Amino acid sequence: MPNLLKVRLSLKGRPIRTFTFNQKTVSIGRDPASDVFLDNTGVSRQHARIQRTPGGYVVEDLGSANGTLLNDQAVRQDFLGDNDVIQIGKFSLWMSIEEDRRDQALLDTGGVSHGAFEGTTVLSPDQLKKMQRSAKEEEVSVEKKGKASRSSKPDRAPTWTAFASATIAAFVLGILVGVATTILYHRG
Repeated sequence: MPNLLKVRLSLKGRPIRTFTFNQKTVSIGRDPASDVFLDNTGVSRQHARIQRTPGGYVVEDLGSANGTLLNDQAVRQDFLGDNDVIQIGKFSLWMSIEEDRRDQALLDTGGVSHGAFEGTTVLSPDQLKKMQRSAKEEEVSVEKKGKASRSSKPDRAPTWTAFASATIAAFVLGILVGVATTILYHRG
């Protein structure tokens, strides 16, 4: 099961931002396209990178002008451990390596691994049937309530049905957006 790499970025001891990565390579540098963008002239455009390997995460200096330190030691390439600190110029990057439990949680519930479809929400056939069955049951319930209310208040039934349908649609859309947002957030 792949790990998540959390990077807490600080400048002169002041926290700036926390990143969470699950991709194989994380770029660090002054180039705005870097995964960890460090806006300082003491940082090279492509300063360093972190790669996930079968043996663990590895930090590599990419021939930067001012070098990369790992736990206060200059490095060209070395393995990272949990709670290690990479220093690049005035910036400190605190590493935290955590187990990614999303894959197991999805497999436990009959879902598909988040990495399988990168950013696409995928439901198993059972999950789709369950969602459709739930929507159908809700629709039947709304129709029954609508018929009951039509006998005493005929002008309110269409409004209630439209409201219930809109509520169900908004609920399902909210779930899908939430899942997609979570997946994209964890991609870094």
